[in-house]
Amino acid sequence: MTPRQKTKRHIDGIDRRLFLQTTAVLAGGALVTGTVDGSRRDSVPSELPTPADHDVHWGESDTDGGVRTYATTDREGRLSSLGVHVGGDALMAFDEEESATHLHFPKETDDGVDIDLHQFTYVGFHYNPQGHAPPGIYDVPHFDFHFYMMAEDIVEGISGGPLESTPLPFVGLADYDVPADQFPEGYMFEEHRLIVERMGEHLLDETAPEFHGEAFTHTNVYGVYDPSIDPEQPADTEVIELEGERVEVPVYEGDGEGRVHFVEPMVTTDFLRNDLEEETTVDVATPGVYFETDDYPTSYAIMPDGDGGAYVSIREFEEFHGPDQ
Repeated sequence: MTPRQKTKRHIDGIDRRLFLQTTAVLAGGALVTGTVDGSRRDSVPSELPTPADHDVHWGESDTDGGVRTYATTDREGRLSSLGVHVGGDALMAFDEEESATHLHFPKETDDGVDIDLHQFTYVGFHYNPQGHAPPGIYDVPHFDFHFYMMAEDIVEGISGGPLESTPLPFVGLADYDVPADQFPEGYMFEEHRLIVERMGEHLLDETAPEFHGEAFTHTNVYGVYDPSIDPEQPADTEVIELEGERVEVPVYEGDGEGRVHFVEPMVTTDFLRNDLEEETTVDVATPGVYFETDDYPTSYAIMPDGDGGAYVSIREFEEFHGPDQ
């Protein structure tokens, strides 16, 4: 570990997110798409609340049409936000069933001009009716919006492993470093550095209000992973305690260096349905540098659509240098 990582504290009980957050993605070994009633389709709003000199480009939707990606660009064609719209009917339809889908961003404008999405590839949309660990913080119904900066086939390859006796949906434990300057300020590893199938590791913001006595409403999570890992080739195994049971799990180190590979705003169902009255924008802590020189988001935003639905986006992109600059 780098010196910075050694100082990071962990949270007890974090391993409970295994079933609660990943069951929707892993059900039947395949991706599950929404629980929204297929007889109803949400219409795409004609206007997205955005500056007058920005254009909106709509992307892929789920099978019911209630969840759709979008991008906005300024008059020079530069990306200003990437987001997901959840229609009002869809938002009210999510109930006791987990739901997950992968949706792609628009790659070009209506005029056929390519949109520079920077490192972003697609979004993983998840509804967690029971939330996930840590208990008392994130164990309430909420939505996860994973904005991935890694190829979809690599993320989908974060699965499997050689130990058939491992009873839970994760690949194993991470034993690679994340360079200190690529580690987001104020974030921490989970108690056990679990690599969740088809996701990766999760970093939590220890400065967030929910870790200081306030109720969770919305927050940002980062993901890290070493894409050189071969799930069939662990470096070692380790016995850890999960849910009161001692479990042998594989340990992976890859080439020894992981990187940030997703940005994940999380928003509670209650906030979106009952408390979202105006645009809410939150600055997020960022790494000092990223794995590659490019533009990366420095905030997320949540906006009502005026018809019972909501927009959740990442925005305020700024250039960050890569590790060699």
